[in-house]
Amino acid sequence: MFFEVPEVLEEEPSGDFRLPAWAGPDDNEVGGVVPIERVIARNSNVAVIIPGARAYRTGCMLNVEIACKRGDMSADDWWQLHTSVTFSMDMPVSGGGLPDRLLRFGVRFRDGTKATTLQRHPSASRDDPPAGPLLMSLPFAFGMSGPGVSNELGLWLWPAPPTSPSSSPWNGRSAAFP
Repeated sequence: MFFEVPEVLEEEPSGDFRLPAWAGPDDNEVGGVVPIERVIARNSNVAVIIPGARAYRTGCMLNVEIACKRGDMSADDWWQLHTSVTFSMDMPVSGGGLPDRLLRFGVRFRDGTKATTLQRHPSASRDDPPAGPLLMSLPFAFGMSGPGVSNELGLWLWPAPPTSPSSSPWNGRSAAFP
């Protein structure tokens, strides 16, 4: 028989598993949408856009859209661009510098602290979070159509950016499930 009945597995432990606050948004929180609508990088072959973010109590998820077109690029250059847009977030980097086509993101808080997708954080536990701030890439979707490639990803920023009492879009914009 090709499709055999699977073995019965032991019951999984009961309880409400949640990611640590530094590892991503809480499943029980919807988050508030903050429109950003900014083109953060653009040339004749690539556009990187942040249409918006979702603010949570512990951090925020920045939505990133990357659109590429081949244009008059050689096959080798197109392949390098294509792979850098779709796979480079975990590309090992060593030596004297960063490759020009390495896709990288970073944020800087008002107090001067920064977080980038190139930072390596030692393993952390739920009770012992890494030193912040932290910026992690989480892939959402990837697509190809005709002469182009598109990629959508999320950048989880932890902790939430510091707020200013008068003008912060982060205040009071998230909702938690009971």
